[in-house]
Amino acid sequence: LQTKCKNPKRVYDFANFASLLAKDRTLCQFQSSLWQAQAGAPFTLECNGQDIVVTFSTKIELYYSSKTDNGTIYGTQGKYYYLDNRWEGEGGRLNWDRAGLPTTTCWATLNKYTAETKFPKFTADSVQFVNTNYFKKPILGRVEELLSNKMEPSKYNYPKFKSYQTDFKIKDILPGIDYEGTFKMNGGKMVTNDEKNPGNYIFYRGGKRFIVVSSPKYSNSHSELVLERSNIKIYLGKDSICNDGVTVRYRTADKVLNIINDPQRNFYSPYSDSYHCLDIYSGNISWKLDSDKLVFGNLGAQGDESACTFESANYFAERKARKLQGIEDVSPVMRVYSYAKNHGSDMEFYVDDFAQAIHLDLIQAKAMIHNLAGSGLVTYNESEGRVYCKDKLSDYVKAI
Repeated sequence: LQTKCKNPKRVYDFANFASLLAKDRTLCQFQSSLWQAQAGAPFTLECNGQDIVVTFSTKIELYYSSKTDNGTIYGTQGKYYYLDNRWEGEGGRLNWDRAGLPTTTCWATLNKYTAETKFPKFTADSVQFVNTNYFKKPILGRVEELLSNKMEPSKYNYPKFKSYQTDFKIKDILPGIDYEGTFKMNGGKMVTNDEKNPGNYIFYRGGKRFIVVSSPKYSNSHSELVLERSNIKIYLGKDSICNDGVTVRYRTADKVLNIINDPQRNFYSPYSDSYHCLDIYSGNISWKLDSDKLVFGNLGAQGDESACTFESANYFAERKARKLQGIEDVSPVMRVYSYAKNHGSDMEFYVDDFAQAIHLDLIQAKAMIHNLAGSGLVTYNESEGRVYCKDKLSDYVKAI
């Protein structure tokens, strides 16, 4: 010990550590964390030449706490390395009761894991996760645990779980709604923020697929579903109403779905309605599950009247064309159309490639795409960075 700890104070600290370990199985105590094994748990204490190691070879309850919160790993065993302030554990169960989920509903069975005990946190790979609300058998993934200020269970973001599998299909994830995609939980909420693996929510009407929402960022609690930067498709037979980048909110209490297309958002674009051959400028589309009616309106509209604009998909407005060109010598309409025609596949391309080809920085290129999207000439998938040229872009080229 004296070889490792040249400061004599460390020898005194070790004596204090040994006393607390024998008394109440305290492993370490810092300003932000306290780690303890359950009282009376048998252990061995030895020096292996590199560290002083406390070994619990039988299953114990391992407690960890901060000033305002606490957690427990049940039925674990492992070793505590005194000089490194490190716990190496194996096995055990972590419950989600702190986040408001019953211990009979949601938990993770740990494999091997490590905790730096200066902090009330740890991570564990290859865990078996159970949530009977969604799955009939355990799924494999990664757990991240961190204590924070004690709060209402619905506001906890830990423990976190992320599945390794990315192609789940879950029937009735909410009544009448199916889900396809990856699975991740932050506390008691099912969430994701994954551009590469967006989740798909499928809403049904009369037993048939009616609305599909694909989103790289969403939060799903039992009371509300919120999806951001969403690509939405409303099926009308073989046709559809589509848009990219909208926000979707669904309330389980009244079964009302709101599709919010805020004109102030990045890369705003109208809805494309292939059935009626229209571009629809509407701040909000509201639908009550199983209803035969979609209600178009604007955000924050008061009373029974709310104005929307329905514009022919091949409508040309000279005023709009002049506004798009601004002070540029070459209209952005022509620049985008020419690039897509020569480089895009089916009039699609990535905005990064476009910016490089026309010698603009990415911010300027995105601003150009933003303006064209707002006029209904292109749509932009922000998650993928992909631009889709609509037929109206070709119509404008012919007109100007």
